[in-house]
Amino acid sequence: RDINWWQLDTHPDAARAFLADAATGQFVITRDLENPNRLVLFYKFQGAIHTEPIGLGTKSSLKREGVFFTRAENQGFPSLHELVAFYANPPSLTVLKCALLVTSQPPKDAGFASPAVAPRATPTKTSFNTWCLPGYTAARTREMLQDKAVGSCSVTFEDNDINLHYKSPTGVKSVQIVQHLGPDGVWDGLGLPNTTTLFHSLQDLLAHLELNRENLECNLRYSPLEVGHGSGGVTYAEMSWPWCMINHPSQEIDKVFDKLPVGGFIVATPPGAQGPDGPVRLAVLYKAEAKLEALSVELESEGDGTLLFSDAIDGHTFPTVAELLLFLVRAGKIVLPRPVLGVPVKGLRLPRR
Repeated sequence: RDINWWQLDTHPDAARAFLADAATGQFVITRDLENPNRLVLFYKFQGAIHTEPIGLGTKSSLKREGVFFTRAENQGFPSLHELVAFYANPPSLTVLKCALLVTSQPPKDAGFASPAVAPRATPTKTSFNTWCLPGYTAARTREMLQDKAVGSCSVTFEDNDINLHYKSPTGVKSVQIVQHLGPDGVWDGLGLPNTTTLFHSLQDLLAHLELNRENLECNLRYSPLEVGHGSGGVTYAEMSWPWCMINHPSQEIDKVFDKLPVGGFIVATPPGAQGPDGPVRLAVLYKAEAKLEALSVELESEGDGTLLFSDAIDGHTFPTVAELLLFLVRAGKIVLPRPVLGVPVKGLRLPRR
């Protein structure tokens, strides 16, 4: 059967079989079975099948974040579609042995190559991206998004609700993220209203909505948690995990925490953190050797999300949770999850009741 190049779940054996009788330049991109942070390009040249690994994320030498051939890290692209378009008409053959032969394009409604997919933001030199905005009101967040690019998004947490706000071609829109419980009361996952696909984490949901708009007006412009180029004292782990678990059930937090490496962390809401009269509180849970450490964080907020450490580092304030985490990274207390960009996320199908 025909295999389209953007079907990343194609098994490498199937890719080789498809290319056996293919013309020079035909290609397939698959996931690397041994390294979840890489893809692999299989392509045909002069009767033989060649491979080239594709890196995902941010490298210190990369001028812009995204995807890149590991032999050409200084040539990065915001998406696989742009990488393919460039190497279909390369200025020279320094990486590949021939130009890629593009015979098909992803459907527009997949979002993978749609013009509505906004380019990734380039992180600033000293800060994280700030899609996670505990302490910010929905009204303040929508106001902040007014001047942002189409696809820009933020997530707010008020009471027990989780709300997604994003800039669409027609203005700023908001939608509640729904948490689903099974018949036995066990948490099934979260997703958008009126959709049947659930996800284990907010990061998985946002990554999915970057490539599949579902019932939104545009694809999201989403970046995993990462630091801009030139930020010193930053350490990445060898794995990725869902770090933002505010308003998530404690049993789900426990499942993630058990698998964290040393220095891995989760931002969560401790029990009773959002009383009607008391301050809003968060907890940064991180793994120090084999034990759990917890740092309590108080939000001094009139809707602007300013964070204040209530213990351990008294007096430090941060405009966002991202800046707080950057401080902890540089203090040697936590490490960042490895960025994984440009890979579609598989969701969980909502079971029929």
